[in-house]
Parts: sequence; C-alpha cells; structure tokens
Amino acid sequence: MTWGEVKLAALQRIFSNDGTALNKDDSNEEYLNAMPAVANEALTILTGVGVPLLGRLNVVVTPDVTEPEKDGDTLRVPVTPNSLARIDMRETAERYRALVSGEIYRETEQGGYGPADAWSVEGTDTLVLPIGEAAVYTVYYQAYVPEISSQTPDDKDLGVPREVAELVPLYIGAELYREDDIQMSTQMLNEFEAGLSRLQMASAARPVGGSGSVKNTSNWW
Repeated sequence: MTWGEVKLAALQRIFSNDGTALNKDDSNEEYLNAMPAVANEALTILTGVGVPLLGRLNVVVTPDVTEPEKDGDTLRVPVTPNSLARIDMRETAERYRALVSGEIYRETEQGGYGPADAWSVEGTDTLVLPIGEAAVYTVYYQAYVPEISSQTPDDKDLGVPREVAELVPLYIGAELYREDDIQMSTQMLNEFEAGLSRLQMASAARPVGGSGSVKNTSNWW
C-alpha cells in the first residue's frame, strides 16, 4: 500500500476528498500537512505491538579485515582467537528497534549452518559474539518503519504488510478529526484498536523461528 493510497483513504474517512483520486486543495491542506507525523505514530504502534518489522544484520568474521568494516547490512570483523565482538546494535543495524530472541544463525567455513548457541546480550542492545574463528552470523532484529515526511512521494510503498497499512488511515482519521467530530474520531479509534487486536492474535499464532538459547551475560554455558 502506497503513501498516496493511505492519504486518500484517510481523507475519505473524514469526508475531505471527493472521488477516487487524491485531491489536494485548501479544504484538506491542513490535514495533509499533519499526516506524516500521525502516520509515523500509527506505524510505530502497529509494528511495535502488532506485526513486527524485521531487519537483518550479517556479521562476517573473517581474516580478510584487520578492523571492523560496515557495508550496507553487512559488518565484517577480524578473526581474533579467544575473543568476543561487542556490537552496539543501535549504532550498527539500520533502523534498529530491538533484538529478536533466538533469531541468530551461524554458518561456518565447513558448511555447517543453524541457530547460534554461543551469544549473549549486554544491557539491552549490545550483542556479544565469539570471533575466534571464521563464520557468518545472520542476526534478525525488530526494525522501525522508514520515516514518512512531507517529502515522501505518493508512490512510495509503506514497506509493511497490507493488513498493517490498512489500519493507518483509521488512526490518522481518528487523530485529525478529533476536534471536528469527537464521536466519529472515537469510532475510528475503536476500529483501529479492534484491528490492532486482530493483528496481535494473528501474529501470536505464527510460528517463531530459532532454537538456540540466550547465554548468560557473565558465563558461557
């Protein structure tokens, strides 16, 4: 679902757009100007407690580098015998929100692949990995949705599942129409919360990946 489709649906909810095409005029300019901030708030809620948006960081432990190097979603760190790498996920992973327990996988040079079982977390956002031998770690984490701004083009896809995107106009309408019609605003907010509840139930029913275990931060088991 595109940003333009979300704006159109929100305006139709609050009776500020006639027809099936997005119209921008003096009657809805104030609503359109306020939409990006409210849409970001809706997406933060929906992906925070509804359907998480996953990001991925590849950590390549290799003798080919002497210092950590970041390139896109790949971090290369040098092999260092009997040592650990402490990775600040907030600084390293794009749009990082939180680590996903159990969603760390390890591939060795010998071709072995599976859930990593020797990692820990310091604090809430520092991932600790052993780097004594060459390996590739794939780390999945909860990510924030790319932020919407006044410069976001109408054809930009929101980057979330459609069932998530379809609830955003309800939240926008509820927030922007509060001073115009509190009853309509409350009705839209109730619809949004009911939709969020359905997302939570559907998300809880999905299988959870990973079979590794979280290690104690002071002892390697």
